[in-house]
Amino acid sequence: MKLGNIGVLDRAGQDLMRAAAYIDEHGWCQHALATNAGAVCMVGALNSVGASREAWFRIQKHLGVSLPSGIDGWPIAHFNDAETTTKEAVLDKLITAALSEER
Repeated sequence: MKLGNIGVLDRAGQDLMRAAAYIDEHGWCQHALATNAGAVCMVGALNSVGASREAWFRIQKHLGVSLPSGIDGWPIAHFNDAETTTKEAVLDKLITAALSEER
């Protein structure tokens, strides 16, 4: 995955693009933060890149979920682990949220 110049994005957008690139490079998994082979779920990728609080809130908003308070990865994990979710769907959600105008 070639990201190009992500410097034009705000911090949350950059973090989400980095999470997408991390999944693309290391692989994607479900029902675990990470595998022994290095693949990660969406939450694992956000953790791995040190995503900002704003990035967590943006992806959750983009997924149509909200947090009552604090950062809780369960809504993201629920999307990631759904039977119908694919690696491509996860990458699409991360990239679309990164490029969104929710700043």
